[in-house]
Amino acid sequence: RLPSKILNVVNTQIDHIDKRQDKDLKPRTQGGSVEAVPNPSMLDLVRNVRGTLGEDEEGTVMCLFRARYQMFQFMDEFIDEGIPFMSLTDQRMWTDRLRGYVDAIEAVDSGEPIDGLQAQRLGEMLADSAFGTGERDDYFDALDDRQEAAGVEDLTEMTLPAEFVDDHAPFAPGPASASDMLTKVSNFQERSVEAYFAGDYRGMDPSRLRLGTIHSAKGREADHVFVATDLTEKVVEQMAASVDDPTKVAGVTEFTKHSDPVPTLTDNERRVFYVGMSRARERLVLLENLVGGAPTLPVDVLLHNEPVDRPLEDVLEMAQQTGAELTAD
Repeated sequence: RLPSKILNVVNTQIDHIDKRQDKDLKPRTQGGSVEAVPNPSMLDLVRNVRGTLGEDEEGTVMCLFRARYQMFQFMDEFIDEGIPFMSLTDQRMWTDRLRGYVDAIEAVDSGEPIDGLQAQRLGEMLADSAFGTGERDDYFDALDDRQEAAGVEDLTEMTLPAEFVDDHAPFAPGPASASDMLTKVSNFQERSVEAYFAGDYRGMDPSRLRLGTIHSAKGREADHVFVATDLTEKVVEQMAASVDDPTKVAGVTEFTKHSDPVPTLTDNERRVFYVGMSRARERLVLLENLVGGAPTLPVDVLLHNEPVDRPLEDVLEMAQQTGAELTAD
């Protein structure tokens, strides 16, 4: 499933696990790319994701973090770009419901028809003031009448003209004020809609970009995968407690819960990062020390299980060589 260069690095990373299932890992194709970025800011990652979506117009992207709070730090920086996305862990982002609202606003603004489900989303999510002298219930009564007349169970099989919204929600907003008249949504969703209509990504499929924790990515894939290697204090504490002899860990006098950067990985954590790294179909980007205040897992420790005191380019090249030998075996 993985191209050769990504598979080599993944094989190097997972080879340090003592007890694991033997898998016949062969490359899907030759090539692919692996990058490591030292000390990036969240803004650097935003730019990298934005550039990737622009350069590979059909490509899919996944950004993975060890913890949800780290993902939300990135979202906070990213939302103002106006790029729609899907969250693998949190249901309060670009949901199908929110997408239906946005699509309906765009269609009505252009005088184009909407389907019954989009009309329902508008009725549910618009502020009371959108209905003018009427009531929200009047809007839904009219929608029910249309559905009954059409004789359909599935609202998506019913088409309504833009005038339906104009008649029953005369003060429904256009794109410029669509976020102001949203109700029953999170602050993240409101900001997302505002930025979306002000930005250059209208019409983009949110499934092209997915954000989540590494755990939430299991069973999924993307062309470009960004993996932040930062850990959490709790994870480091658990690892330090599980090491047989903390004074025998390479690179430190003693491995403790306060060790930062982290000098080694336990098998459990190695499996977690294996999941994240093996999601990449074409390009894997490892982000070292992205999250401020979080314990740093250096890329050399991730790949070689100890500090190797070499530039990141050399660390990746060593992993390529080791992985190629493992694959050949």
